[in-house]
Amino acid sequence: MNQPHRSTSSRRIPLVPGHRALAALTLWATSLLLAGCVSLQPARDKDQRVLLEPPADNLPRYTYPVRVVATPGYLQERTVYAADTRGNLRPIPGFLWADNPADSLERSLSLLLGSDQPPPEGTELRLRVLRFLLLENGSAEAVLAPRRVSPGQSTPLPLLQSRLPNAWTPSDPSTAPAAYQSLLESLPAPQSP
Repeated sequence: MNQPHRSTSSRRIPLVPGHRALAALTLWATSLLLAGCVSLQPARDKDQRVLLEPPADNLPRYTYPVRVVATPGYLQERTVYAADTRGNLRPIPGFLWADNPADSLERSLSLLLGSDQPPPEGTELRLRVLRFLLLENGSAEAVLAPRRVSPGQSTPLPLLQSRLPNAWTPSDPSTAPAAYQSLLESLPAPQSP
């Protein structure tokens, strides 16, 4: 009798035991890479993490709702930057943001703007961060555009600006975290509309 023809494409090629383990490992690694569980970027474990925090003393009884609605691109990255005299951004070697800078600003400003009285019901402060940066001349600058938002109302407030002339020493990057913290703490409270 005639047997049905078997094509060679449907035949399984036997794997040697060592090759089977290698194939399984390759499949597993590819799956992790595609799922985003593994990064091919080099680990920077030696980098110090920079976290913006409000001062721990004199914390208010009530916090003020603050929401950062826009930030420059350099604050959306983990890299900590300084700007040169032409405005070009340069990474500060050895430092990464420990947290999303916008989240840190929200938490910190919420506490810094708090008081012993609760804020009006449904009112929040929305901030556009226009600049929050150390400069390579040793200074630091922050410019935030606040808007008080309450039910049925949205009121722009005067810009919150701070400039610290001798905030850090560019030749000593270890002074950068304290400079960013000082810049945060130097921001004035927004004026009432």
